Amino acid sequence: MDTAPAPAASIKKHSAGLIPIWCILTLGFYWPFWLYRTYKEIRAHVPDATTITPGKAVGFLLIPIFAVYWFFRIVIDLPRAIAQMQKSCYPQEEQLPAGAVSAMLAIGMVLSVVGAYVHPVTWFAGLILALTAIVSCQQAMNGHTENHVRALRGQPIVEASGERSFARLIGARGGKIEWRRVAVLAVSLAVMTPVYLGFVSSHLSPSFLLPSFLQFFSPSVLLKNLYGFSLYALALTGVAVIVLRYVRSYWLASLVAALIWAPLSYFVLGRNDVGLTGTLAGAAQQGLKLALLCVFVQVVRSAWVGLGLGMACGRTATAALWAIALPPHQTLYDSINSPEQISIEAAQFTGEIAAAIVFAIAFWLLRKLLLRSAAASA
Repeated sequence: MDTAPAPAASIKKHSAGLIPIWCILTLGFYWPFWLYRTYKEIRAHVPDATTITPGKAVGFLLIPIFAVYWFFRIVIDLPRAIAQMQKSCYPQEEQLPAGAVSAMLAIGMVLSVVGAYVHPVTWFAGLILALTAIVSCQQAMNGHTENHVRALRGQPIVEASGERSFARLIGARGGKIEWRRVAVLAVSLAVMTPVYLGFVSSHLSPSFLLPSFLQFFSPSVLLKNLYGFSLYALALTGVAVIVLRYVRSYWLASLVAALIWAPLSYFVLGRNDVGLTGTLAGAAQQGLKLALLCVFVQVVRSAWVGLGLGMACGRTATAALWAIALPPHQTLYDSINSPEQISIEAAQFTGEIAAAIVFAIAFWLLRKLLLRSAAASA
């Protein structure tokens, strides 16, 4: 497409970081405003990028029944239009992964609307997916705006830095496996695991987690569980690296890894009480976590933020799936309404988020040290 872009005034930079705040403060009503503004800027900049006008984009969402179809049409068209705008102006620019963003936006919106009726934590996972997709779209718009201004000033544009994937980040792709990157992943997983278990083990503490949480991190307890944590992290890391190295599709890789992970992890942890149903449930959990890590690292510009968000979304989503798998005689809300179950749910949810944050920080710090040591040795 050789359509010449409009002047830079047709698109403006907007704070991507404020989007989640405005969406939460306005209970989601900021989304139609952002949608209208984004379509308006795309159409003004590159008219051929999409056939949907700003008025149609928002107005058709107000039509009963038809709005369901139109929502999915918008979810597919918007990321594609942004990517088409980027490609038509500067093919060498890093383009928005439209397919992944569309999937995140669709699943996230559905879960954030109906997830609360299934399980409260499901709503939170959907919120992470939807807001990450919207923020990624805005970041792509801002990046394109910067490149357009640079081009008008005769400055070189910022080109794509290459393939951005979880497989490359952990050293599974390339000529050979980068074992130092693999070690960074393994240590990060090993550090993350006791954080989550510390919260879960302290769910019955009267003073909300603190005493028994600190007791879990006593040297004696940590040394006692060090072997299990390390072996578990090595098992997860080894399977992920090997599968991602030889399977190009991360969806297929997640499925293959899950089928290996579940029985292997239960064997490592010494769990002999898990039957076929429990093994399949564990496989689904581990596969979903790996798939979400791959998607978030591909979509989010900052790899460390993507790791944290992907891990938080994966762990909360799988926790919700596990909580839903209740005995047939017990309904979900009967279980959640009991004081003990509320305590367990709160501890698990807090532990999942804390573990995701610790994982991202540990990965970032260790990777930074790795880069510094590599630069010093060079």
